[in-house]
Amino acid sequence: MNIYDISRPSFWTCDGCDRSIRDGEYRHNCTICEDFDYCEQCANTISPPHPHPMREELAYGRIPKSSITAVDMATGIEKAFDMYCNR
Repeated sequence: MNIYDISRPSFWTCDGCDRSIRDGEYRHNCTICEDFDYCEQCANTISPPHPHPMREELAYGRIPKSSITAVDMATGIEKAFDMYCNR
């Protein structure tokens, strides 16, 4: 089971266009400002650019509870790899 789902919202919104950055999309966050993020489009088009360095990361959202139930350690490790494959 792969939980990488671009239709699911993540924890971040773009500070340039104020839209929700989706799970699995790249977000560009400032390494100096607290909680400042751009979506891919704003990071490439906003003028003037943000004055501090921006770091590209994959955005992620909540993990569905149904995918967390593990029977044994091997299954749990396998599920962890599936859950966090995009991080």
